[in-house]
Amino acid sequence: GPRAVALRAPGARSPNDNIVLHGSTKTGQAGVGKEETFGCLRMFNKDVIELYDHLAGTPARAVGVLVVITL
Repeated sequence: GPRAVALRAPGARSPNDNIVLHGSTKTGQAGVGKEETFGCLRMFNKDVIELYDHLAGTPARAVGVLVVITL
């Protein structure tokens, strides 16, 4: 997808433990909201671009940025 936002979960020991919010290809958008990835949350491209742009002014290693995921 066009953007990706990596989130480090509390207690994560390496970048491999990150949870990644990312956009999808046209065909991959059919998987949004389904259990098709491990450790990632697939989003519609327009939504991940909005989130990314909202966080763009935040330091890359920001502490205390709260991301709430609702279904």
